[in-house]
Amino acid sequence: MIKRILLILAVVILFIVTTASYSEYRGLACTNFAALSGNTVLFGNSEDASGDHPLKDDPSESMVWFLPGTDNSYGMMQLGWYAQDGSRVFQGGMNEFGLCYDSTAIPDTLLNDKPDLPYNPDNSYIWEDILAKCKDTDEAVEYIKNYNFKVMWFQFMITDATGKTVVVSPGKDGELVFNYMDPSVGLIVQTNFNRSNPISHFGSYPDPRYDDSYNYLAEMVAKDNVTVFEFEKVLDIVSQKGHDAYTPYSNIFDPVKKVAYVYFASQFDEAVPFNLMEELTIGEHEYRISELVSVGTLERGLEYHKNYLGKEVRFTILAVFGIIAAIVVVSILSMLLGRRKRRKFAGK
Repeated sequence: MIKRILLILAVVILFIVTTASYSEYRGLACTNFAALSGNTVLFGNSEDASGDHPLKDDPSESMVWFLPGTDNSYGMMQLGWYAQDGSRVFQGGMNEFGLCYDSTAIPDTLLNDKPDLPYNPDNSYIWEDILAKCKDTDEAVEYIKNYNFKVMWFQFMITDATGKTVVVSPGKDGELVFNYMDPSVGLIVQTNFNRSNPISHFGSYPDPRYDDSYNYLAEMVAKDNVTVFEFEKVLDIVSQKGHDAYTPYSNIFDPVKKVAYVYFASQFDEAVPFNLMEELTIGEHEYRISELVSVGTLERGLEYHKNYLGKEVRFTILAVFGIIAAIVVVSILSMLLGRRKRRKFAGK
């Protein structure tokens, strides 16, 4: 009887660990990286969807916008999606000077309130303003320092045409921390752990996505082989392939040439290239990424998303049964222990 109980307990513990892992990994969202070699500067982003991410149920909602410059704004491109109210949600972009950015999710971190500085809870406002008003990383940092975030559930990476790159994250003291890429190293990566406070993270830490992409980039830089082709391999390395998330779109920015390469749903055999300066001459316009790829790429991307949804459903069912099994076993054990105690008491 005791052996059976121990066996059941072992199974239940396995279910509980699996369930906990599922809960932990639902926060996975995005990888950003940059590298430079000689006159080449590249910036990469993997846009991942899990949990309540707006693109979780449909990768074809991924958008690209081109916004020409005005008297008060530099021209730019932005990637993201439309919110339910029809507003544009910007997640990453590049402007006419090659300044580019993206972000990754981290656990909420409170920042010191600075009521004298501007605040807007819709952070697409920040993304648009950074590209609209700043030419390079230094100007972007000064802009960010004069903004009241109050709370950050993300950290963002900014790179300019010179390769100067910074990761902006919330510090433990409630102030922003600016982690710059070391030019002698020539690369930087961010995933879902707070670079200024790694104990605050989604998913595992150390992070395999971080380690794998960093190691591949280091080899690339060492060989002086920083190319779009090699960056596509990094995007493939960090793209989500499990039950916990998937990658609706990915992109590479070349801030020197002002060129972008966009990929639909982890299909890295087909890039959609954009010449930013040429697109800006057309005027304000937008594209749905899924409508720019070939039929074969679209079908493979949608199948990849369908497989993700199936894995998530199966794992959710497994997790729920694990919780139920734990409750049932605990109840049975309580009953058995209660009976044994009553028998012992009755025998005295």
